[in-house]
Parts: sequence; structure tokens; C-alpha cells
Amino acid sequence: MSYSFLHLATHDADRRRIVTQPEIIPHAVEELLRVYPTLQTARRAVQDTEFHGCPIKADEIVVFPLGMAGRDERVCPHAKKVDLDRAIIRHVSSGAGPHHCIGQYLVRQELAVALQEWHKVIPAYRVADPGRIVEHAKGVYSLETLPLSWDP
Repeated sequence: MSYSFLHLATHDADRRRIVTQPEIIPHAVEELLRVYPTLQTARRAVQDTEFHGCPIKADEIVVFPLGMAGRDERVCPHAKKVDLDRAIIRHVSSGAGPHHCIGQYLVRQELAVALQEWHKVIPAYRVADPGRIVEHAKGVYSLETLPLSWDP
């Protein structure tokens, strides 16, 4: 949620679309999750192996930043850009297969409701002090602080 609000606070056109076309919110949620995933997965190797030339010893922890999959230009053209009109949105921001996040559906619903209700009341806002934005990246990517301001 924090990165979605940061994006909308710094991209006026996208924010205005959320305000004027709230019916795009479910689609916007998927695109925002693709570009700003929060999940960081790690696995313990059960045996010595090699992955794309990188040796991995049994019992080592390997981290897979799922967010990079959503930014793969081979799969998603202009992958680093949020495009609220993107026709097909594929991502593994909540994991995949047996390792998907069981709460992913709740996350989608919470983000959709937050975007809808916030923008009904506060349609225009901005980052008050970019120097005070603090990121958190220990297992879950998020912002610890996002100072927003708006006119009453």
C-alpha cells in the first residue's frame, strides 16, 4: 500500500485517473502490485547445486527477489513503468504455486478499498518531504514513513 500511495503522490496523471475513473482500481491494483511487490522470498538449499553458474551449498539460504520478475522486459514491455492501460498484467508478486501467499486475495481487496475510499476524500496529495521517506526491506518491502500533505 505504501509504495502505491508513493507512486500516486508522485504521478499526478495516474492519481487523477484513480479519482475520475474509480472503475479502473482493480486493474490498477494488479499493475501496482506488479511494479511494487512487497514479498521477498528465501529458501534453504537442500543439496549442493548450481543455479545459472552460481554455486549453492546445501543448507545455504537463497533469496529470490520476486519484484524483479515483474520488471522483466522480455515478459512485460516497458516493465519499469506503471501503465494503468496495460492490457495483460502477469506477475508473481505474491509468490506462485505451492509457495504463493495465502493472504494475496485479502491484500488485493484491502488495497482496492484503500485506493477507493482515500481518493473519495483526498483526491490530491503530494509527498511533503521526500527526504523523510524511509524504506524497509527485511523480508517485506515497504515504507516505514511516507510523509504526505494535502490541502483541506
